[in-house]
Amino acid sequence: MLKKILPAIGIILLAYLIYSIGIVNLYNALSNISLYYMAVAIMLTLLYVPMQTLKWHAILKRQGISISFYDAIKMQLKSVFYGIITPARAGSFVKSFYLKDKAGINIGKAVSSVLVERMLDLFTIFLLAFGGTLLLTNKLLNIRYAIFMSLAAIIIIGYVVFNRKFAKMLLGFFYNKLLPDKYKEGVRESFYSFYENMPRKTSLIVPFALTVMYWTLTYTITYVIALAFGINIGYFTLIFISAISTFVTLIPITIAGLGTREASLVGLLGIYGINSNSVVAMSLSAFFITGIVPALIGFMFTIKDDSLHKTRQES
Repeated sequence: MLKKILPAIGIILLAYLIYSIGIVNLYNALSNISLYYMAVAIMLTLLYVPMQTLKWHAILKRQGISISFYDAIKMQLKSVFYGIITPARAGSFVKSFYLKDKAGINIGKAVSSVLVERMLDLFTIFLLAFGGTLLLTNKLLNIRYAIFMSLAAIIIIGYVVFNRKFAKMLLGFFYNKLLPDKYKEGVRESFYSFYENMPRKTSLIVPFALTVMYWTLTYTITYVIALAFGINIGYFTLIFISAISTFVTLIPITIAGLGTREASLVGLLGIYGINSNSVVAMSLSAFFITGIVPALIGFMFTIKDDSLHKTRQES
């Protein structure tokens, strides 16, 4: 019951924000948009999914998994669709199953590539978000501690995930005592395939650099959209604030960060005297361009490929 209620909290929060601002004020903010800056944002967005795919594709290469960049882009777009309709974008892991079928590998090995990608994403977000709390000094002291603890948790989890011996010891009790015998062989195979060709830490320098470039591009698009709404704020200030907002959206109380993202941005940008109607309009516009549009393309690929797969099975 709680799992069904939690994702609605963010939607309720967004509805409250729109009600508080007033639909007329929100419409006025949208109608006064700069078409020039929006055109620049849309052009930058053409690089969004390719850059998102490039960092994952770089990890696949280091794992010895060979698929074309076009196939990787299709899987990425499908994962965007599933990610946007699930709390904390958990549905983005669906590309593991597409990768398993396309590359003919075990699900454990497929999941490991996505998990490594997500760990790099989280590490980058937390670093930028922590930088944001330093920028805002004492105004966000409590959030700084929360982000620092989350960053420490990511490092610890990363150590557990990448340390095969430690993970084997940690999961040994569950495997030997709690797991039914009929599942043991499958779990054992998935465990070893998970660590098969796991990229070395030093080999992740390029994927990490691509991850930083991807999130810089994402927040640059947000900055250009902010300019389209007449929001005057420093480039790096908005990058750090956007990272803090992304951190807040990881709380699984909404779908695609709706509500929590807008509320956090209203609070953070309010410190700089920016009115809430422009902030909400900016946030929703950025979400539409970088979230809804790629998700719709991913949905079309999902329907098309599933239809082809079904036709082949019937013939």
